[in-house]
Amino acid sequence: MGSPESEASREADEGPQRKITVNGFWTLETEVTVGMWRSFVKATDYKMKSKEGFGYNAATNKFEYGTQFTWESPGFPQTDEHPVTQVDWNGAKAFCAWLAEESGLPIRLPSEAEWEYACRAGTKTAYSFGLDAEELTKYGNVADDSAKRGLPRSLTEYWSFVSSDDDYVFTAPVKQFKPNAWNLYDMHGNVLEWCEDCYAAYDDTKNDQKPVFVTEGSNRVLRGGSWDDCAGYCRSAIRDSFNPANRGSSCGFRLVLGREL
Repeated sequence: MGSPESEASREADEGPQRKITVNGFWTLETEVTVGMWRSFVKATDYKMKSKEGFGYNAATNKFEYGTQFTWESPGFPQTDEHPVTQVDWNGAKAFCAWLAEESGLPIRLPSEAEWEYACRAGTKTAYSFGLDAEELTKYGNVADDSAKRGLPRSLTEYWSFVSSDDDYVFTAPVKQFKPNAWNLYDMHGNVLEWCEDCYAAYDDTKNDQKPVFVTEGSNRVLRGGSWDDCAGYCRSAIRDSFNPANRGSSCGFRLVLGREL
């Protein structure tokens, strides 16, 4: 878990790289889709507590906060096969609790360690497929030539793009790209994925141990990068965090089936 000091685009909070042990679990092969979330809202009449979301406003050519951004209207076109966005951590937890009750199965968000284990699929390289960032568009939806062409230059002049093209400016429907070796889709890019953990620095004294699930902290961990992130921000080891009450058009989630953390 984590990245070696030699890895390109490495962030300080990713290391040191160490061995960990996780219990067995199952991972949903895709991110939770708009259609899945729609079923939840229809069954429960769930209302998001956070009033404003962060998204792209085509009318102003800006990323901004606003009440107009919702899971049904994230600021760009989508279908029921797209990953749901504009869902905060609390909403993702509510979805898990509902599906767990409906199915009688232990469904929850992944821990950060579980997420990275699933993403890597047995690899130690920057990406689950190797080191070449230009290969990313075969495996996920990231900041690429489509985004460079489709978004105003005033927004993207400081962005770093891969020169290859994944054909999507915003989110892509699930299963449009190659899966990793364990048949999991969109582990790199498309949307950032909420994890159970609170965000905290790694304990660099621990190695080859069961990771401690972090329960104290104000922010929650997100993993995987998204459609508007550069290649380095979509690596297997990259970490992000967000207030659990906030939501955005690049944030979604994935489910796991496993014992309680």
